[in-house]
Order: sequence, then C-alpha cells, then structure tokens
Amino acid sequence: MRKLSILAAVAALSASLTTSANESGFYLGLNLGFGGGTEVADFSDEEVEGDYDFTATKVAFGYIADDRIRFEGSLSTYKLDFDDFDGEDKISSFDIDGYLTLGSDKIRPYFMGGFGLATYQDTADFTEEDEDLSGISFQVGAGVVFPINDSVELDASYRIRVIAWQAIEVSNGFYSEDLNLSNTFSEFGIGAKYIF
Repeated sequence: MRKLSILAAVAALSASLTTSANESGFYLGLNLGFGGGTEVADFSDEEVEGDYDFTATKVAFGYIADDRIRFEGSLSTYKLDFDDFDGEDKISSFDIDGYLTLGSDKIRPYFMGGFGLATYQDTADFTEEDEDLSGISFQVGAGVVFPINDSVELDASYRIRVIAWQAIEVSNGFYSEDLNLSNTFSEFGIGAKYIF
C-alpha cells in the first residue's frame, strides 16, 4: 500500500510539472529588432519615398491565457537611419497585440497581430499644435517560441508594421494642402520572456 501511495505522489508531481508550462500567467519581455523600411510622403498628388535601416527595442508585459492564446502590451522604440541623408529619426509606439501559438512542443510557432499608437519624435515644428506627429500602427507577424524552462522563453520573430501619420497642413500664405506621411517596417527580432 505504501508503494502505491508513493507512485501516486510521483505521478501527481510529474503531472503538475508537465502542465505548469501551459498554465495561465503574466510575463515580462525584452526584444531587439532590426530591418529596413520606407517612408512615403504624399503631397500635391506626388509621392516621395525614403528608404531607411533601423534598430528597435521593445519592452513588453503580457498575459498567457492558455497554451495557445496570449495578449501583450508593449512599448517599442525605433531608430531610423535614412539612406539619403545624415541624422537619426526616432519613432516610439505603444502596442496591443494578440498571439496564437501552435503546438505544445519545445519549439512552438505562433502568429500575431495588433495595433498601436505611435509618436514620431522631434516633429513638433511641422504641426500647428507644436506637438510631435501621432499615428496609428498596424502590425502582423509570425515567430517561434523556445521554452527553456517553466519561467523563461526565447523568441525569434518576423513582423511587418505600417504606421499612418496624422495629416500635416502645409501653407504658403495663399493656399494650404495636406501632407500625408506613412512608414512601413520589415523587422526581424529576437527576445526573451520571464514568466511569473
């Protein structure tokens, strides 16, 4: 009888260890990204494009609802290095994303999508309100999660982001016209999450 109770205790402990990775919980994450993109300015029915390379950092706080569904809020900062002129522009974005993970193996692919509120830093001189440009971001992507243990995950991802900025009214004193600006990003990223 004693052997049976020991086996039952070992089985219960094993079950709790194997299912703990699938339980719900919160996490903190840090991601580093890089890639390229294009800025498009549309004014008077003409488009002007500028290509850039960028680096990105993202700090995230998320919730794992179950072994397939995750929700995440994050703050991202992009440093843009344009090909055609010197200097560095910065864009920050607060994002809300949803994740759908597949499988429950050591390598878990996922798909994600979401939206965000973005700020184009140091652009207040171009707006009537003397505030930096604001915009709406939409992003989709895919990646792979590598669980290291019950508390740590590594992540590799690819993401496409599009930001549509508020229109800028440009005037020469006689007439005014709107300048529409947008940015696209093609981003590769790596990161880590701590689950608690």
